[in-house]
Amino acid sequence: MARATIAVFPGDGIGPEVTAEAVAVLEAAAPRHGLDVTFTSGVIGGAAIDACGAPLPAAELERARGADAVLLGAVGGPKWDNPAAAVRPEQALLGLRQALGLYANLRPVRAWPELVAASPLRPEILTGVDLIVVRELTGGIYFGKPSERRTTAAGREAVDTLVYSEEEIARLLHAGFALARQRRRRLASVDKANILASSRLWREIAHEVAREYPDVKHEDVLVDAMAMHLIRRPRDFDVIATENLFGDILTDEAAMLAGSMGMLPSASLAGPPVPGARCRGLYEPIHGSAPDIAGQDRANPLATILSAAMLCRYSLGRPGAADAIERAVGEVVAAGHRTADLAADGSSSASASARRRRRLFTRAGVFSRLPGMGTKLTIAVVGPKGLVGREILELLAQRQLPVGSIRLLGTHRTAGAEVEIAGRAAKITLLTPQSFDGVELAFFAAGPSVAGEHAPGAASAGAAVIDVSSRFRLDGEVPLVVPEVNVAKLDDWRERGIVACPSPSALALAVVLAPLAVQAGLRRVVVSTYQGVASAGRRAVGALSRETVDLLGARGVRRRRRFARRIAFNCVPQVGALEPGGSTTHELLAVEELRRLLDLPGLSVSMTAVRVPVFFGSAFSVNVETESPLAAAEAAAILRAAPGILLHDDAGGSYPTPAEVAGSDATHVGRIRDDASADPPGLALWIALDNVRKGAALNAVQIAEVLARDHL
Repeated sequence: MARATIAVFPGDGIGPEVTAEAVAVLEAAAPRHGLDVTFTSGVIGGAAIDACGAPLPAAELERARGADAVLLGAVGGPKWDNPAAAVRPEQALLGLRQALGLYANLRPVRAWPELVAASPLRPEILTGVDLIVVRELTGGIYFGKPSERRTTAAGREAVDTLVYSEEEIARLLHAGFALARQRRRRLASVDKANILASSRLWREIAHEVAREYPDVKHEDVLVDAMAMHLIRRPRDFDVIATENLFGDILTDEAAMLAGSMGMLPSASLAGPPVPGARCRGLYEPIHGSAPDIAGQDRANPLATILSAAMLCRYSLGRPGAADAIERAVGEVVAAGHRTADLAADGSSSASASARRRRRLFTRAGVFSRLPGMGTKLTIAVVGPKGLVGREILELLAQRQLPVGSIRLLGTHRTAGAEVEIAGRAAKITLLTPQSFDGVELAFFAAGPSVAGEHAPGAASAGAAVIDVSSRFRLDGEVPLVVPEVNVAKLDDWRERGIVACPSPSALALAVVLAPLAVQAGLRRVVVSTYQGVASAGRRAVGALSRETVDLLGARGVRRRRRFARRIAFNCVPQVGALEPGGSTTHELLAVEELRRLLDLPGLSVSMTAVRVPVFFGSAFSVNVETESPLAAAEAAAILRAAPGILLHDDAGGSYPTPAEVAGSDATHVGRIRDDASADPPGLALWIALDNVRKGAALNAVQIAEVLARDHL
């Protein structure tokens, strides 16, 4: 179990109340996600001024330097609100940022559908808003010298200095572009280049850095224009990168998009934001100390809890814990629990006392919804040598299910071989009917014949079986599940003890079509799939590699083909065996899987599946006819807010390809446009996903997370 130290500075006002709730969440989540966390608490801000005359005592700075991450409540209040004072609470925050080298401040802004009424903006403006501001923290006018007030012969005057170095600008922009690559691949760089020399340098460097990220759409926006755009068209933005002063102002404005500052977390990082890595950071809600409600048990702790989620993602290397906390907060908001800042009428939840409301926000709300909160499980993986099996093992380590032990099981062909788990070699044992004694969760990542022979026995032995093969996909007694689409079907898993995963083709289409079906109904779908060879297995990947080498060496393809035609430098419009009528087995089965996932048995679907010379990843060209009119802009807004989807919606050339989405956990959608050839007009769109990771392994692990949370 990995160890980590978190320095907690509750600060002033409501800070101690909200940080206590966040610490309670972290204490519950950490051990379930493989972490042994030590919390150490200190005093900074106004409380430190009262205690020792300094906002950031040297001992507290050393406490922060010795920690892996810092969790902060809030500093300041009317008691210390004297601009002329030599020491002020806010100096503690500035000192921590500078001493720890925290140069990149991340402030995500999301319009929660349930909280639209709490925002002063119209609902149609807020729908689909999901942006993040990356603000430079250690340079600019807040730190430039001289910064002073003085008296001259002409009277009083003051000077502040705005200075930025090339290095300061470039590292912040690299952080922003890296983050954009994890999201919708769009970055707006905000400056005032028409007036300020520092902004002209900022823009020049932004263009230089942008050339290193050709897959990210970059635009320059003047700060005054951005202030207007955030109110008029906020959903058009993904990542906004800007300097210190501009970011400070814009993020407060953006808070109104979420309905309240009580919903906005932040992370200040000493390195680029990479989920799963461990980067030193300071995490705090963006709201103030709210001394008028301090000590009354009325404070909203959600921004601080969401800051704790970011702490898990960027400083503790546990994105699975972060996802769990964020999902739990979403469920608590969806359940209707409110503090006064979130209620449309300004009142808090009438059904509970203040203390009980806070428990609903945290212990009853978040804790019970953290996946992996149960007893550690004995897990079996059948077929760990294959591409999907290996990916499942990698995901189990990354997402931190409560794994007690893992049994690696294989047929005579792979028994005795070794695979790597968490950096250590582990041996595959022979699969037998007795292999599942004491197993609680079994992944079948082998072929349909292995699943057909052994999965029922594993279920009979008491294991919850998740099968990635095609064996049970059309079995009416076995739920076919994609958690983003039909997670409720897992309520039926005990009937046979088996859950089936669909083909990557059916999964990708279902994730995208399901939210459109809810909004406008579906009448007809025409799809062409372009499938990389990895979906045919490890040997297929080797076959493409060998054929490519042979042809590049001008030797011709000398080995037996694994596909209907040569695959290297070719496209083969046959995936699966040809059936009477001209369709292939894959096309027929994938269509039936899609109908089953969408619960639309009569849906008209035409599919052509093409094998392409790509190792990993698949893409789909889709034409959709809906029951009621649905314009491309409306469809984009729906998909932007849908779970599991990453939308590439820039008409200037931002669209996903199999090579670019390899390793991604999302289903990527782009080139959404109106299809005037249909009557009435329909939609045309493009989908891409990693067919091994997202299309198979991740779906199985997501199912396991729900089973572990709600059923096992």
